[in-house]
Amino acid sequence: MRRRFVQWSETTIYQFTGNTDAWAGSVTAFDSAGNLYGISTYGGAYGNGAVFEITPSQGGWTEKILYNFPGGADGGGPNSLLIGHDGNLYGTGWSGVYPYAGIVFQLVPSGGGRTENVLYSFTGTTDGSQPAGLVQDGSGNLYGFSICDNWEENYCGYYNDYYGLIFSLTPSGSGWIFNVIYSNWNDCDGYKNLFHALAVDAAGNLYAAEGGSDVQCGQQGCYFNFCGKVLTRGRFLISGNADVFQNLTSDANGNLYGTTWTCGSLGTPFRNGGMVWQYSP
Repeated sequence: MRRRFVQWSETTIYQFTGNTDAWAGSVTAFDSAGNLYGISTYGGAYGNGAVFEITPSQGGWTEKILYNFPGGADGGGPNSLLIGHDGNLYGTGWSGVYPYAGIVFQLVPSGGGRTENVLYSFTGTTDGSQPAGLVQDGSGNLYGFSICDNWEENYCGYYNDYYGLIFSLTPSGSGWIFNVIYSNWNDCDGYKNLFHALAVDAAGNLYAAEGGSDVQCGQQGCYFNFCGKVLTRGRFLISGNADVFQNLTSDANGNLYGTTWTCGSLGTPFRNGGMVWQYSP
């Protein structure tokens, strides 16, 4: 039997206006009512980013800014957002009390908008800095990764030491307990070994996509050795000498899906197209 392909069409549902509106926003979550939620790393009332909602309205869509980040201790530069099991919004931001260290935040309904609670402020030392990739398991625990573990310097990038770590935030009474659960600074014996994505499956297993490059220089010039892994609970699940793993997700059957921007079929590591992969238990 021949399969018919359905024609798809594109519709612009909202265009950002700039100024105090979100700027170059990205949609990251939707609720059961069909409302879309997103983040803008820049823009908003204070120029430090915003969280917005786009709601179906009389055949169209209406945008509403839920929270404008003021900067400082309240953070800014949101880069991940999810709808928690309790209906609150959770996310990470690049800036916080310490420049470029970042925060994990919670936004709870308040009137027609949201009120922010800072769940954790990074110090840019052994707890890492510039958090991203927030996910939540069935028990309400939050997981994210930090671009830098800063085991040598206070601020990410001072000596370009991007090694990364994975952290957890566990609800406890009226607060949250922060823990570093994995650090990969020596995984590839390389440079810029970053985490790019996390995923939690239905059984509560945590997966991480990692990839970076080791820059080697000599008389003949410089070249890159790529390395990457997908790991779970600190155990390597997939390991590639040239794979730089990017996005990561899982389905209800425990299959794992992701992408790489290396190891495609088009030639050199920088221009080979990458690939989409599936890993089944």
